[in-house]
Amino acid sequence: MAHRSSEEVSHRWEPTDPGEPPVERIAMVDRRIDIALAAALAALGVALIVLSGDIRAGSIPDPIGAGGMPRALGAFMVVAGVVLIARRLVSWRRNPGHLVPADGGTGDEPDYPSSAVRAFGMLAAAWGWAMLIPLVGYLTSSFLLAVVGIASMKVRSPWKLIVVPALFAAITWLLFNRLFGIPFPAGPIEQLGEEYIPSLE
Repeated sequence: MAHRSSEEVSHRWEPTDPGEPPVERIAMVDRRIDIALAAALAALGVALIVLSGDIRAGSIPDPIGAGGMPRALGAFMVVAGVVLIARRLVSWRRNPGHLVPADGGTGDEPDYPSSAVRAFGMLAAAWGWAMLIPLVGYLTSSFLLAVVGIASMKVRSPWKLIVVPALFAAITWLLFNRLFGIPFPAGPIEQLGEEYIPSLE
């Protein structure tokens, strides 16, 4: 989870002497940004665990339960966030200072730089998804989340921005709701789908 700070060293240095080859410099990142992102990841995991308690139980009882998947995902995010924070704190104690070499030693590819704004934007979008899903249903909220995620990668193709998120939301809903019988928060689109698409559970 290494993200650049404003103090990052350029990953390529062009010498003043034309006869000298370019020299690679090690890119530096700010530990505090990594820790903040890891804490946000853990907080999102806690929110998933809490919100999973509101998912309606299915008509057929099972050992995992309707909220089993979001609870497992939330627990994984909490553990991953805590582990990442612990690693950074341990390395911080061993090597004081906010700036450390980026993972991999050099900076990002010039055409694909890292972005703290993009990372925090995706976290905000995930929070928005969790808040929207009880109001508008799984299909609409998941479609919007996928659109934001793809757009954040600077994809501007209408096919990729519209069709891919729509297929992702529809396929996952059909698989888990219509095939496995896992109830999802239903909005107008889900209610229409449940009326015309029979459940295969």
